[in-house]
Amino acid sequence: MKKYQKLLMLCAVVLSSTQSIVVGASEIIGNSSTDNTEEVDTNSTGETSESETPQSTDESSKESTSSTETSSSVEEPPSSSVEDTKYDSSTIQEDATTTEVKPEPRVKYNSSSSLTKSQNLPKVSVNVGALPVKYPGTSPYRDISGSMFKNHINWIYGRGITTGYTPTTYKPDYYVSRGEMAVFLSRLAGSPRYNPPFNVYTDVNQYKNQILWLTATTVSNGTAPHYNPNGNVTRGQMAAFLHRLAKESGKAPKNGQYSSPFKDIQNNMFKNDIGWLYSKDITTGYTPTSFKPDASITRGEMAAFLYRFYNKVSIVKPHVPVADPWKYIISHRGSAERVEHTFEAYDLAIQQGSKNIEQDVVVSKDKTLYVSHDLSAKRLTGVDKLYSDMTDAEISKLRVANGEPIHTLESVFYRYGNKVNYVVELRSEFGFSQVIPFTEMVRQKGLDNNVILESFSEDVLQNAETLVPNMPKMRLVETQAEFNQALSSPVDDIVSMTQSLMNKDNVDKVHKQNKIASAWTLDSEARIKKAISLGVDSYFTNYTGRAMQLEREYR
Repeated sequence: MKKYQKLLMLCAVVLSSTQSIVVGASEIIGNSSTDNTEEVDTNSTGETSESETPQSTDESSKESTSSTETSSSVEEPPSSSVEDTKYDSSTIQEDATTTEVKPEPRVKYNSSSSLTKSQNLPKVSVNVGALPVKYPGTSPYRDISGSMFKNHINWIYGRGITTGYTPTTYKPDYYVSRGEMAVFLSRLAGSPRYNPPFNVYTDVNQYKNQILWLTATTVSNGTAPHYNPNGNVTRGQMAAFLHRLAKESGKAPKNGQYSSPFKDIQNNMFKNDIGWLYSKDITTGYTPTSFKPDASITRGEMAAFLYRFYNKVSIVKPHVPVADPWKYIISHRGSAERVEHTFEAYDLAIQQGSKNIEQDVVVSKDKTLYVSHDLSAKRLTGVDKLYSDMTDAEISKLRVANGEPIHTLESVFYRYGNKVNYVVELRSEFGFSQVIPFTEMVRQKGLDNNVILESFSEDVLQNAETLVPNMPKMRLVETQAEFNQALSSPVDDIVSMTQSLMNKDNVDKVHKQNKIASAWTLDSEARIKKAISLGVDSYFTNYTGRAMQLEREYR
């Protein structure tokens, strides 16, 4: 009976092994030298695909899990992805000839014999830049003709970033292992020669030098004494690898914060790294609203990411932030994180780096200038009356949600003095009567060099010109006709256009008239980046902190 039990157990083991091969069919199985002709010496950069069961490894701390997770970690077919919808094959240069890759001899390591515990590798610097064409012509890989990543694979072959799975295959649908990722990134960084002074991992394989180089750069940190070189790299981990590579090479800010439209990354540890990838147009998402951060990344997808990283980051000159990013930002009613036109809102905007704060002016029944966007007090205070119909005594009793009163313009000037600049809007509803007390107040407070007057009304600006000809005047425009009027006005120094009018043609027209091009109100990252790319000189925003960050990174 025991003999039959043993036979049954043996059959079960064989059947289980067969099933695992079928389930992991898109993954290479086996350590056979007949599957791989690409080997690595100690200073080489081979990228052969090793035997690797699909595993989930969090880059910062998590160890590999059981291979029974295979079915849950398999990514959907690349054909359902939108990663490549913006790709133009004409942008990749391909020469006519093909150079076959020669296999390199395998060198095996006894990692544990040289293991150094509880010690970090000395930090090494990273440089990414232009790579020469190493293998002219298209690749010799016969299995990529139907792949959506064909041109990307040909490109990384030409730059020597890959030498193939075999001399004639690439295996675009196989997953990328952590060891292979180390080799890809080493080659992307120019294949730096690195001789590690000691080893910190017990499980590194023929990728030893590349893995230890990546660890020494801090682009990868592993979980010493284990690195899990055969574990699959997820799309989220890939984002972290590339983002760190950019930061360590000086191509990205160390502490930048980024966002994206992907709904499935909000609680993911790699959320910021994925946001950086999105901000650089290195990814467009698995779909427009999803990234699939936990899905294993394929060799085909990796080729696309490497190609984009090279063209969007590696060969782009390091960004030198503007010295004074605040010059371009006008904090619209303060900061939107607080009640508008309150000291709290202004204080927060200033704390976030702003030196330009906006005030909308209304006039009381007693002809006092107050700060409010609305002509009525209802929205902010619940009192359904126009400010122009209320006395100062009545207005003094009003309170907004945070308990602050409706502030007079004079109280705002008094609180902040000449530490900031004021962009003050006067309205046509109050006519010329508001202009005189406004200009007198500016003079009395000694703020002649700290105030810009804005208005939708050309008449208001022309009236002010007679009293304060040296005060900069900003015309707010909502239509092309108003834009054209402001463009030809001898009074309007600044033309501030609504975002629908913000285009290259209009910005260029403003600059040709030696005027300042401004825009309102820009809150999203995309709109602020557009303004920067168009050369807009200033813009209103409700989110000063976000704008300051984008100015530092993109201006």
